[in-house]
Amino acid sequence: MTDWVRHTVLIKNNLTGEVVEHIDDYGDKDDDVFIWEEGNNSCDCNRILYFYRAKGLSEDEIDEMDVHCTGDMFSVVSITNAAGKIIYSETCEFTIVRHRGGVSKADSKMDMADKAEQLHGLLLNAAAYCDTKVERPAGYWGQWKGYGDSMGDKTGPECAAYIRKIMMEK
Repeated sequence: MTDWVRHTVLIKNNLTGEVVEHIDDYGDKDDDVFIWEEGNNSCDCNRILYFYRAKGLSEDEIDEMDVHCTGDMFSVVSITNAAGKIIYSETCEFTIVRHRGGVSKADSKMDMADKAEQLHGLLLNAAAYCDTKVERPAGYWGQWKGYGDSMGDKTGPECAAYIRKIMMEK
């Protein structure tokens, strides 16, 4: 008898940027993602089904869309196992690791999952940094002293510089 393993799959429509959550039950005890990486679920003709089912569309509505078998309309943002660990992702960074790195498929899957987890942590760190207030000098960068110093949000360039800094450290 096969034990069913539940995974949460975030699927992105690359044309619109919309991401939906699809719950997938695997017939394996492990976290094998072959079916998403190279098997039937790596093709858009299957991913469109999962994407629009998650949005509540009927099979008839989905069939009318006339989707061809390609590999670029939908992508997997992440697959998370029951323990909450990201085990697969198709973001640009991970695709480069998988295709340009001289590593085996098993190694690249682990690298991708580890990098996805690391990136998740870095992004949470960056968001926390950008959410903190910063003390600004009085007036127009200190030129108008009558109003006193103030607390304000970080600017886009300040957040971008911090994100670049933490990404270079890792």
